[in-house]
Amino acid sequence: MPGCRQIISAILLLQAQQAVATTHRLQLHNGDVLTGELRTATETTLSVYLPYAGLITLNRRDILTITQLAANESTAQPQTDNPQQHLPVMPITKAPAAIAAKPWSVELDISASNRHGQQNSSVYNLTLAADYKHQHWRTTFDSHFDYELKDKARKTHRYDVSPGLDYFISPRLFWRGSVDYQYNYLASDYRNLDFGTGPGYAVIQQPKFTLDLVAAVGIKKAYFREDGEVARFLLFGDQLNYQFGSLEWDLKYQLPVSPLELYSDGTWLHLLNQPLEFLYFDREITANVGVRYKLSDKIRLSWSYQYNQTDIELRLPGISSYSLDIKDFRQKLSLGASF
Repeated sequence: MPGCRQIISAILLLQAQQAVATTHRLQLHNGDVLTGELRTATETTLSVYLPYAGLITLNRRDILTITQLAANESTAQPQTDNPQQHLPVMPITKAPAAIAAKPWSVELDISASNRHGQQNSSVYNLTLAADYKHQHWRTTFDSHFDYELKDKARKTHRYDVSPGLDYFISPRLFWRGSVDYQYNYLASDYRNLDFGTGPGYAVIQQPKFTLDLVAAVGIKKAYFREDGEVARFLLFGDQLNYQFGSLEWDLKYQLPVSPLELYSDGTWLHLLNQPLEFLYFDREITANVGVRYKLSDKIRLSWSYQYNQTDIELRLPGISSYSLDIKDFRQKLSLGASF
């Protein structure tokens, strides 16, 4: 019957138009592009149906842009899309700005504990990390403070402040410039000032799994105590300048359907020159590995194992090499918050 055929065709056409109207392209901050039907939206999450993966839920902070597709674009592959055909970003709520990821984040961890045994000690640690992203730029700031008393005497007393600036050449490739200032009240090289720069790459960039690697070169300024064993061998003051190459890593992995997050970060630094023949400053290693348990969206408990090593040797003619190595191992349980 012609009338029924026309009615059925109109219904099918209306359904197709509705399906197309809900088809969107989502550009994620890690560079991935997802094309599917937008089903539900809240202030913090979006539900999207993907033909190849079914219904998935995304966090708004992981989404860079949301683009409603025209009818001729709904079946196109992401790599062949013409950006000029995209419609403006469709507001999902009354606050479209909530679609973009939060440009800044702050993490704070603090711990205080007492050790009991042959030698009692009190340990205090404070860690602050922050970053701010704007277009192609990312500003970072890391700081650490460690203080330990053993038998009423200081065993550890140091702090480290590290600001940095990244420029993203592409969603994964970036260039980093950084400064690292360390002050250790108990070490012979009590103060170190590093200036480094080099390329970085986001090897893994997923919502719950990230890995950044940075290869850098730079200059290290090491300051030695005037009354220390090393300073009396320095003929021109208490400062030495070194050139170095380094490799940094930063790994985070959120276990699926779990409040546990694994993480590791650190730096391997190797000296490229030796200003003094009798003082061999080889390398520095700083490594952290740990796990975080989220008590809520903002509060967490953290356990970490930290390792720090500085290799220095005195090599005097006719005398066996004398090691001035500094090594430190420690475990830490902290209470932290993220914003």
